[in-house]
Amino acid sequence: CDDVGHCVTLPVSTYLKVKLDRLWDPEGQRLYDKLLQSVRELPGYRVIFSGISHGAALAQAAALRFQLQQPETQVFVVAWNAYRWTDMSGRKFAEDFLGNRLLHFVLSRRDKAQPQATRYWDSVTGFPQSFAPMHNPVLLDADTGDFYKHTAPEQGSQFGATFLMQMFELHFARSALGAMK
Repeated sequence: CDDVGHCVTLPVSTYLKVKLDRLWDPEGQRLYDKLLQSVRELPGYRVIFSGISHGAALAQAAALRFQLQQPETQVFVVAWNAYRWTDMSGRKFAEDFLGNRLLHFVLSRRDKAQPQATRYWDSVTGFPQSFAPMHNPVLLDADTGDFYKHTAPEQGSQFGATFLMQMFELHFARSALGAMK
């Protein structure tokens, strides 16, 4: 709910909701109150949420929640390899309220020995299949740092050998940090 009591209900994965609710602790000792204090003390500054993997999904959800509660504050998100955490209605809220201030990188690669090979990406970003990806994901080449348009962001991932190989190759912070250098 915002400061005047307008409430929005968004579908959020159960696990992520538990983590997000802890950050919005009603006792005022957690992230939400510290962010409010910072916004009041530093007017005109940007609020930027960022994260990798679970932190990326949490950053996206927290940024959307903060933006909905504090519409006068411009909130930004930079995320790497976030898993899916909401459905299409939640994605639409993120698109409507964060727009192009949400940047979702997905690490990708193409077999160097085969220049015509198909580009593949971190499988975790397509999981769980029943949820929706955030809007306008950008493929980030893990080797060159080049950006590419994601050609199949709606494609879900199925758990199996390929999922695990792509996850171990492209999902973790070391890969993301290496691609950004």
